[in-house]
Amino acid sequence: MRLNSRWIDSTRQRFDLIRQTHLKAENLIILAQQQARQRNAEYKITALSCGYSMLSAADKVSCTPWPTRRDMKANSIFLTATLALATMTASADWQWVEADTAADVPQESEAVWAKDDCELISEAAGAYLYHSGEFVKKSKATDEKEKKAALFKAGVALSQLSVNHAEVYDVFCKE
Repeated sequence: MRLNSRWIDSTRQRFDLIRQTHLKAENLIILAQQQARQRNAEYKITALSCGYSMLSAADKVSCTPWPTRRDMKANSIFLTATLALATMTASADWQWVEADTAADVPQESEAVWAKDDCELISEAAGAYLYHSGEFVKKSKATDEKEKKAALFKAGVALSQLSVNHAEVYDVFCKE
């Protein structure tokens, strides 16, 4: 198999370009590491000059560190929480009720719905429960799987309807 010389040249050029890119990336990494070392050294010098060495009082006073972004963020969160808590506390003061005045409020124990409607709800709950049991009995007596499953599902659905009606009765009709 004979290789084309242009193809070989273009492949070499690609490899050279990749190698150059790789070297640039390595140089950038080395430069970043050097800058980090330099910043670390500057930090150590600042720390030494700001109170960890035997300097004069004037030098120590001029060495107040600048707050970092993390410090600023923490301060802003603390300030926001403090203001929110203060406003909530101030607005909630009027809601306090004395213990004696709470006993004066009359308790309303009357049913919400009329007795006729409540009787209808109660009868419907009982009828749904009865028919639910009948459907479950029929499903047990049947031998066909599909019919058995359908009858059982109908029984469960009627049972759920009975529960729903009982809850409605409990909420709106109980005295």
